[in-house]
Amino acid sequence: MSRIPRSDVLASLPAAELERSLSEFLEPVTRLLPEARLRAVAKEMVHGIAASQSPVVAQIARGVPHTEATIWPTSKRGYRFLTNERFNQRMLLKGLYGMFLSMKKPAS
Repeated sequence: MSRIPRSDVLASLPAAELERSLSEFLEPVTRLLPEARLRAVAKEMVHGIAASQSPVVAQIARGVPHTEATIWPTSKRGYRFLTNERFNQRMLLKGLYGMFLSMKKPAS
């Protein structure tokens, strides 16, 4: 089996600040997800998208901080998240709309 090497981009990122701001930013979306495990995977996916600058699941997994020798377990987690039957795209869009409303500032 071929291996995809992990990315070293994460070494230069401020991990604690990124985690805190990511949690705050994603709160409107993650609160709609039915389980804590799904909320954690959603954060991992967005973290990976930001680090890898790619929507491809294998590239996203390279940007996620993990301890596995390969990125396959993280990729598999991302694929299971995307095909989960407990929520749908409408639920995610509802959370994204909530994020948009919270970012919108009233006119002064």
